[in-house]
Amino acid sequence: LDVIGDIKLNGSLVNSGGGGLQGNVYAASGISTFNDVRVTNNLTVEGTTTTLDTNLIGVDRVEVGANSNTLAGIAVTQSGSADIVNLFDGTTEVLTVTDGGNVGIGSATPASLLNLASSNPLIRLTDTDSGSYSTIGGDGGNLYLYTNSTGRDFIFRGTSEIARITGDGKLGIGTHTPDHSLHVYKEGGDSVITIESTGNGNH
Repeated sequence: LDVIGDIKLNGSLVNSGGGGLQGNVYAASGISTFNDVRVTNNLTVEGTTTTLDTNLIGVDRVEVGANSNTLAGIAVTQSGSADIVNLFDGTTEVLTVTDGGNVGIGSATPASLLNLASSNPLIRLTDTDSGSYSTIGGDGGNLYLYTNSTGRDFIFRGTSEIARITGDGKLGIGTHTPDHSLHVYKEGGDSVITIESTGNGNH
């Protein structure tokens, strides 16, 4: 069936034997079946569910334009034990969501809730207000923390700032402006630094 333009159909489409339709196009259930259908313009499907059991090939793009305040734009339900989502770049699997919900980026078998895999896996955090960024990386089993310049710091917070490592390598505890390699500051109270040996209990 080659369609050029719009078709509005109210009722069943029946093959009378003399047309160009091939295959069983009518059944008592009301479901029409076609061997091949080609639509060269817009296709509108109205109904509660649409079932597709096929491979999409030679497709430029699949786009979902959702407009709902209550329903997800895309909802995938996996009732079996296979992966929920596999995304490929050519023949390379680049993103995987497993049956249990683990997400792998660069890994087809993610071993944790989020698993990034590459020769130099990085996570970049960018502040859109300034364009500055920080990066978390892993290489050779080591964990790396990067800033985009020596003017950016690593800051540790509880309810307020408790420690800071500056971009040029100074450690400040109790101060956000350390002026030596190690700068510890406290307003009054007990000793600032305690060094303890568990061998004899001395400080």
